[in-house]
Amino acid sequence: MEGLNGLKACQKGISQALAQGGQGCPAPCVAKEGAPGDPKWRGELVQGPGLPMDVGGKGPALDGAKASPEDGSPKGIQAPSLHGAKGNEGPPEAPKLQHLAMRGLSGGHDRSVSSSSTCSSFESSQESDEVFSEEEGKPGRRKMLRKTKSWKTFFTMVHWSLRRHSSWVQLAGHEGNFKPSEGGQILKKFSTVENTCLEALMGDTLRPYVPAYHGVVVKDGEHYIQMDDLLRGLDAPSIMDCKMGVRTYLEEELTKALLKPTPRKDMYQKMVKVDPSAATAEEHSQKAVTKPRYMQWREHISSTASLGFRIEGVTIEGGAVQKDFKQTRTQEQIIDTFLIFTKRQGSILRAYQSRLESMRSALLESAFFRTHEVIGSSLLFVHDRQGRANVWMIDFGKTLPAPPQLALRHDVPWTRGSHEDGYLIGLHHLTHTLQAAQRRLGPEEMPAPSAP
Repeated sequence: MEGLNGLKACQKGISQALAQGGQGCPAPCVAKEGAPGDPKWRGELVQGPGLPMDVGGKGPALDGAKASPEDGSPKGIQAPSLHGAKGNEGPPEAPKLQHLAMRGLSGGHDRSVSSSSTCSSFESSQESDEVFSEEEGKPGRRKMLRKTKSWKTFFTMVHWSLRRHSSWVQLAGHEGNFKPSEGGQILKKFSTVENTCLEALMGDTLRPYVPAYHGVVVKDGEHYIQMDDLLRGLDAPSIMDCKMGVRTYLEEELTKALLKPTPRKDMYQKMVKVDPSAATAEEHSQKAVTKPRYMQWREHISSTASLGFRIEGVTIEGGAVQKDFKQTRTQEQIIDTFLIFTKRQGSILRAYQSRLESMRSALLESAFFRTHEVIGSSLLFVHDRQGRANVWMIDFGKTLPAPPQLALRHDVPWTRGSHEDGYLIGLHHLTHTLQAAQRRLGPEEMPAPSAP
């Protein structure tokens, strides 16, 4: 429950900061190159019960609709991306320094905000647990791993400066995985698997649910995948990362670990730190556990094995990142987390539910989904102060084609050799969680019914 308690503290701290006239957005979380609300940004945004908005955020729009001339946007709408309202013109006001004390949160530091700045970040939950890292045993790597592995997901913050006309990226953990780009895009370190997936998804029914892919670029001698920054232009976005599926490791990773089941003291320490009673008497005596044992235990202490998804990280209105959800496993705990995350806004919960329902329909029609096991991928929930909300499928670094003789269902439990991922199990439980959260609300917290 530490993650839930920390999230409550986070929400309380942000509310206090806002009451003092601040904006709740940390300094590293400001807009990228281009003016705040750059009209070059375009895309589809869900507002209320699943209504796509036009480029200027002025009302419902149809695919291929043209932007109004006064907003200066490109004529075509390209999904998927997010578009926020135009920012204020002129230089930013002097930043107001806020000190936000977060009980139970790691990595806390002073936050400074500008009243005219906008927040922009792209969260990725690429699997970073050392249990899956082949680098962890190499000499010279342990110091770095100890430093970074406390972050199971990471946030990429892109900062734009009107004065210096420069941008930079603040990374939590995986320094070098992301770089800022121009035109409402971001660069992610190249992965052959993820690049292949994004290329295929651009021609699939799932295209409206994933970041728009813009090819591969080379920067500073490194190859990067160029994709849309899903949060650019939003007003102090709140973000939740949910890792999908009943397992987050590939079958070959488990097979490889079973071939050499060497007792690991580091994994024992991680296990007993979370739950001292989890280790057996023999493991306690050895002060070590094997990698396969740790891998499967890790899935069962959270909601991954039981519900088909788990919460990886949450941040509310650009505040500190709360990541300690290792033992958040019951639906009641997850409902509470969603209510805090959305500040009990029925319109946001309904928009999320609508997006998941339309996503399920697209998944069932998707040729890509039928032929791939989707492992380690996440759903990114984002909403902002203006009530704009959306959900995106991200992170395909472990999404591989299934053996051709297998017809994946995605809605059955995994057994070794089946290659099932349980993605639809997680989507089903997430949808029901959002419905249950709405039932907890009073009439005054629910949005008015839409006109017929």
